[in-house]
Amino acid sequence: MTTISQSALSQRARKGRSSTFDANLGQRIRELRVGSGRTQEWLAAQLDLTFQQVQKYEKGTNRVSSHTLSRIAGIFHVSIASLMEESADIRPRDEPWAKLARSRAGYDVMLSLVGLSDHQLSLIAAVSRGMQSGNSHEN
Repeated sequence: MTTISQSALSQRARKGRSSTFDANLGQRIRELRVGSGRTQEWLAAQLDLTFQQVQKYEKGTNRVSSHTLSRIAGIFHVSIASLMEESADIRPRDEPWAKLARSRAGYDVMLSLVGLSDHQLSLIAAVSRGMQSGNSHEN
C-alpha cells in the first residue's frame, strides 16, 4: 500500500484551482488592458480567444499558459517578467512608439500607417513635425 504525504494531498487538492499568483497576474493584465483603452473583446480577438476566457484570466479563475502570457506581453509591449512579478512596474517601456500605442487614437494612427510607402511615411512625418512646431509656438 502506497502512503501519500500530506504535502502531496494538499497539492492534489489545489490542482485546478486558481491561486493568488493567478489573481495577481490577472489584475496586471486587466490594468494594462484598461490603461490602453481596450476592451476584453479586443484583447480576446488579438489572442484568438473568447472575451469570456480573457475575463477568466483577469479574474484569476483560469491560468494563463506560457504561450498566451508571451503574446499578452508582446501586445502591451512589456516583459513577461514584469507581468509575473508581484511588485513589478508593468507600465510599457518609454519608447515613443509605446507611448503612442497606449492611447486609442495613437494606436489607430499607427495601424493606419501600416502598408504606406517610405515616401508617404516621410510626408506624414514632415506634416507631424510641422504640427508639433506649430504647437510649441502657440504655448
